[in-house]
Amino acid sequence: MKHLLTLKELDKQTLTAIIQQGIEIKNKPERYYRACERKGLLMLFQKTSTRTNLSFQSGIQQMGGYPVTMDWNSSNFRISPIKYEARYASRNCDFIMARLKNHSDLLQLAEHSRVPVINGCCEKYHPCQALADFMTIYEVKGTFLRCDADVCGNPQ
Repeated sequence: MKHLLTLKELDKQTLTAIIQQGIEIKNKPERYYRACERKGLLMLFQKTSTRTNLSFQSGIQQMGGYPVTMDWNSSNFRISPIKYEARYASRNCDFIMARLKNHSDLLQLAEHSRVPVINGCCEKYHPCQALADFMTIYEVKGTFLRCDADVCGNPQ
């Protein structure tokens, strides 16, 4: 099981493979409409979001899975130790996307979860946004190699 908490845990090869897979899914969605069939995504929000909420809901549904949205403050996450809630929540879903205020809470969630945890944004990292940005760069440039002055026409 691998969590996605920052991009620091990914080497260049893994990062490139994830981005290439994302582009493949984007360009040929019909091939992936059952990729997450009957898989549940718990979307845990301690802070609000429009784009993260919609993109994760749409993505899991387009690939045959289902989202379960949970507000941190309207659940026992607010009053119970994270480790207990993480253990229970991870018995009822296949992955967790958490948009939390504190990275330390995210680390506790991941430590005690039995399923992969995705950082939907915290005060330190926003790996999903970074992946989307990298995906756009890769789609446009076809590489992550540094652009030099001769190729790009920009002074260094």
